[in-house]
Amino acid sequence: MAPAASNASVVDALHYDDTTNATLAVVWDRSGRGGLGTLRLIVPKPTPRGVPMRSSLAAALVAASPDAILIADEAGHFVGTNPAALALLGYSREALLRLSVADIMAPGPVWAAAEYARFRREGVWQGEVEVRTNAGGLVPAEARAIVVPGPDGNHYASFLRDMTDRKHAEGCLQRSEERFRTAFEEAAIGMSLVDLDGHFLRVNASLCTLTGYSEGELRATTFQAITHPDDQEMDRVELDLLLAGQILAYQREKRYLRQDGTVVWVRVNSALVHDERGEPLHLIGQVEDITARKLAEDERQAALEAAQAANRAKGVFLDMMSHELRTPLQAVLGYSEFLLLAPAGSLTDEQRLDISYIHQAGGRMIVLVNQLLDLSRLEAGGIVLATDPVDLAQVIEAVRQDIAPQAAAKGLVVQIDLAKSLPSMTGDAVRLRQVLLNLASNAVKFTQVGHIQITAAATASRGVVVEVSDTGIGITADALVHIFEAFHQVDSSLTRSHEGSGLGLAIAWKLVQQMGGSLSVSSESGTGSTFRVHLPTNAA
Repeated sequence: MAPAASNASVVDALHYDDTTNATLAVVWDRSGRGGLGTLRLIVPKPTPRGVPMRSSLAAALVAASPDAILIADEAGHFVGTNPAALALLGYSREALLRLSVADIMAPGPVWAAAEYARFRREGVWQGEVEVRTNAGGLVPAEARAIVVPGPDGNHYASFLRDMTDRKHAEGCLQRSEERFRTAFEEAAIGMSLVDLDGHFLRVNASLCTLTGYSEGELRATTFQAITHPDDQEMDRVELDLLLAGQILAYQREKRYLRQDGTVVWVRVNSALVHDERGEPLHLIGQVEDITARKLAEDERQAALEAAQAANRAKGVFLDMMSHELRTPLQAVLGYSEFLLLAPAGSLTDEQRLDISYIHQAGGRMIVLVNQLLDLSRLEAGGIVLATDPVDLAQVIEAVRQDIAPQAAAKGLVVQIDLAKSLPSMTGDAVRLRQVLLNLASNAVKFTQVGHIQITAAATASRGVVVEVSDTGIGITADALVHIFEAFHQVDSSLTRSHEGSGLGLAIAWKLVQQMGGSLSVSSESGTGSTFRVHLPTNAA
């Protein structure tokens, strides 16, 4: 390609009409959003003395433009440019003026020649093109070309605006929209866009499956129309709050009526989408089918209510049975005790021994009935604990006195070790004594040689810990995990040598729990056991 004429100047873009005015086409963003337009600058026609002013004015306008300006002749050779064009294309002025329009158009010379010819015929050209830089890269540009008549013939001015950032932003937006579209359409839960009146604007396949309606059927109705009547009022309340800006989003569980009339439980998450001015645009909703969970909850609730009813029935039964059992047992105990207190010689030794067996068995039956009654009341929440001042040392001393005869009969030593300063406590002294007596009685029962020790001390958490330890037979690891279960016994064999119903520890554990504390145990078979009662100072 031959070099373009070097004597051309951007000043030739000035065109004088029949009046005393001249016009210059320059770039103007009319919309404020990046669009190109044409600004006609009207300047007085200069006298010969004013030619320098005309030349400097045109040069300043072109040089100051932020958009690339390229001026070509009839053949398409560049005869003028500005700094923005040199920066965009990466050429020096001299190098660029040796090129033509076809040299920088990415679609190629054939396309460029055809478009340039059309432009010359029509007098204007506007569109988006890719231009090739000196480094070989491609730059997207918004282009507008106009014919600029001049005293020496027509010139053709092209205004290019770099669209790289805009194209990048558009690509990011397009990819974001595509991700949203994919997430919306492929979501495993129902998705919807709803206008401010409740009409479905867009739904996905999961929502169609959930409701039993086709996409077209849903888009022809509202979410209110498929909502269970009993749930519509709350929908209205939530929507009003959302539109008033009092809440940003809401989540609630409700019922939809499927097309076949069946009810489906759903969890709806809904939020308001705003436009660029902050005005409410539409709602976006996520709809999850929770019917299976609701049915399971209903079943669990029914089972719970049945269990509670059974528990109440059991409590009534045990109360009745305890009364029915206590009455004859009291008679047995009373008459047997009366006989044992008879004057010497009234009974033979064999008769006295038999009656003492009857009295002991009756006593064990009374204990069992009382334990069953306590357990049933604890399980039913029927035991109310007192909140009186408790002297822990006095309670422990009473327990020591209770077990002293049995311990002495077996030659066991009972040791009491209390901290010098125990914290003040409030609670139920009678029930605390019941717990500690159960632990201490078990220690005596399962210890043949050695000692029983009861200790008490304050804890760092402003509570107290009472330990009851022994040197007895201990508890195996297998039995230890079930030790606080009702009717569980350390020795459950038919030939066991230790009597008991297996209810004492279960009752003690439940009482301590109701006191706000905890009951734990550590033990090894053959080395003894230690039971620890941790209690707050205000719930003994």
